Amino acid sequence: FDRTLQKILYEAIASDEDFEYLIEEMREAACEYFKKLLKSTRDFQSMAVYLKMWSELLVRLVNDAQQLKDRYEEYIEGDVTYLADCGQFNAAEEIVNLFLTSKLIASEPNGVIHAYFDGKMGYVKHAAGKYHEALEYDRAAYEKYLSAFGDEHLDTIYAMIDLAETLRELGRYDEALQFQQQVFFQLFGQI
Repeated sequence: FDRTLQKILYEAIASDEDFEYLIEEMREAACEYFKKLLKSTRDFQSMAVYLKMWSELLVRLVNDAQQLKDRYEEYIEGDVTYLADCGQFNAAEEIVNLFLTSKLIASEPNGVIHAYFDGKMGYVKHAAGKYHEALEYDRAAYEKYLSAFGDEHLDTIYAMIDLAETLRELGRYDEALQFQQQVFFQLFGQI
């Protein structure tokens, strides 16, 4: 049930809409959950505890929704990284795809926000061992950051590090070395 609420919350964050519909979506999800719970148990005391807990969670999520929308990168960073590190690659991909296909970044397909989510998807694919797919996302993130910020910006440098690591995993050592050297020179200059 908590994953259902989280998905609704992510959809709300990814949209450009207000959060008024979020309350109704969460309420409907909670009602469906408790209908199923009612059919499977007659332990009304436990159910009352669950109901109180979820109603408090709903109120908290709705109250925090706008704040989360303002800080979506920080919030998603932790969740996607945690899921990928725990081997929950499909769940992590689902979250990143939600944003890659959202209205939030559709207006700027080559923008910084899109680069951020390309990088996140590259991370998930890399963690899953899907290096060829990771390479596409890592390269896209690097090119978008490079276009937006130039080659001295930290986001571009981090994207180069990710790209070099993926190239190394694919056995493309010469290309990986070029990016690693470029990162070294950007950070430490000519020695």
